[in-house]
Amino acid sequence: MTVAVVFLIMVAPITVHMPFSGHSFKGGQATDDDGLSFIADDTEDGPSSSDTVDVNIPPPRSNSLTGLTMTIDFSYIDRNGLCTIPCAGALVMLTMIGIEGKEDVAISYTDYEGRAVFHGLTNGTYVANIFTKDEGYVQVVGPEGQLYSWSTEPVRASSDVIVTLSIDDDSRAAWSSFTSVRSGAAWLKDNVDWERKMVTIVWPTEGLAHCHGDEIHLPGPMDFSSDAWVPKVVLHEYGHAVHYALRGDSFPDYEGPEKHYIDSETNARFAFLEGWAEFFSAAAMGDPTFGGSCIEMTMFADSLSSNGDYGDWDGNEVEGAVANVLWDIFDGISEDDHPLYLPSAKGDQVDRRLQDLWEIMVSERPEEMMDIWRAWDNKTSSLVDIFRYARFDVDLVRPSNPTGFVSSHKVMASSKDSTISIALIGAEDDSSMPIWYSIIWDDRPDTEPDDIVDICSDSLTSPSLPPGIWYLHVRSIDYSGNVANGTLHLGPFLIEEGATDISDSDGHSGLNGTLLMDILILIGTIMMAVILIIIVMKMVRRPQEGDVGMTDCQRSSINIHPYTHRYGPRDIYSIDHQIGCDENFCPYCGKKDLHGLFCAYCGKRLR
Repeated sequence: MTVAVVFLIMVAPITVHMPFSGHSFKGGQATDDDGLSFIADDTEDGPSSSDTVDVNIPPPRSNSLTGLTMTIDFSYIDRNGLCTIPCAGALVMLTMIGIEGKEDVAISYTDYEGRAVFHGLTNGTYVANIFTKDEGYVQVVGPEGQLYSWSTEPVRASSDVIVTLSIDDDSRAAWSSFTSVRSGAAWLKDNVDWERKMVTIVWPTEGLAHCHGDEIHLPGPMDFSSDAWVPKVVLHEYGHAVHYALRGDSFPDYEGPEKHYIDSETNARFAFLEGWAEFFSAAAMGDPTFGGSCIEMTMFADSLSSNGDYGDWDGNEVEGAVANVLWDIFDGISEDDHPLYLPSAKGDQVDRRLQDLWEIMVSERPEEMMDIWRAWDNKTSSLVDIFRYARFDVDLVRPSNPTGFVSSHKVMASSKDSTISIALIGAEDDSSMPIWYSIIWDDRPDTEPDDIVDICSDSLTSPSLPPGIWYLHVRSIDYSGNVANGTLHLGPFLIEEGATDISDSDGHSGLNGTLLMDILILIGTIMMAVILIIIVMKMVRRPQEGDVGMTDCQRSSINIHPYTHRYGPRDIYSIDHQIGCDENFCPYCGKKDLHGLFCAYCGKRLR
């Protein structure tokens, strides 16, 4: 059998306009200065990703081995015009051209080499059309909602035939964004066995790259400078789309600045949204670097650029610090991955814990990075290190259980009141945050509560209890999720037959009046003392940035803006320039030594 080989080069695409329903979006936009942005909603009108584009696909033809076979190889020229890349996973429709018109006769999807094969064809003239849509992960449409498509020249087939279509026009950037999202979807499937529904990329659009949840908008122009050509940008926005799907098709409430940088301080929710997207794009590509920046570096809350403030920011509010910790959880052990201010540290010892991270993302729907810290079971010293290196104020100190209580019921005394009111006294924690409690009411003297918070107050009232012997079991839990050792067991309390809920005039069971008043006076006194201490501390002026001279490294870096597209080279931030090279700088944090007994910034003893 003779095999005919036909090579066709398309100079301009044939764009097919398909029916599409519009949808309105409402809300606000936060954008990066680097072209990366996040949008929960928007006021723009555009194609809705809730409905995929209808291309009127005919039923697939049976894959008969009789008749003719047509093979089509689809590829596109890369951004620099140096090589060809397969159009892998894309929808291909085969159309037969006859005397009476055109008929769509079969569909297929290209394989990883960009090849579609149709068997069992009759003699005739055929055209193959390829669309920027795959079987379920991504479709790329224009501003009006049409899929991009390209067509071969008509091919007269009287024997088996091979057709090659290489796409080289400016709109081929649609294939680059298509390929980037498919690579992100494949990474998710391979690493956590998870898939999200189809994402629609709208390109080109106005403004900066942003994500609506199921829809990603990429700005023009339609040439080599478009963000559609940049996998890191596309995967950053796809990371937002993944986050949206993980939360049940919603973004958390947040407020963010119009311009933000990978090393700038915003707030915990916004930093987590952007830090997650930065991490996702790096993980999907297997490369933590981009434009000279590297999220493996533990430095973003210690920025030397004009976005930093000499290292006393909270990592939980810095998107680069969030991305850094997420990357350290994901990657393997790295002895060299330690803070620049602490070269003697042992480095990142957390080894490939992506599955644990993913389970928290799915089950807990964290809204900030510290939510992941609180939800993580069995916090090891290695986990503590990567959080602390990135300037997260993590707390490992367990709170204490209450040391006493005041009750509306006496222990071992029967009562006709079926509800018991308790005020807990004496629980303590290292932090200034409130203490919460896990509790259980039952008839056993030694029950151990779990580590899930049940009440957020020192006072509680039981439900109406049936007659019998009752105990209350209490375990303290602090804001960081640390659980007290042991349990406080209160009781037994005796509820008589025929007991009812005896309430005061406000409808609440009350504590003994004199004891309650003593407790309130004690609490009021403590609060006044705390407020006075805070006022005094506020009056003490801490050193300001302007009080401190800069190192050569800091002075040379002051105009470098370390957002994703460009960043100072790594050797600018050499350890020698930060610490150990000048006795006028603290050997622990690298900041100016103000010649006190202790460092004014990190508190370490200097003399």
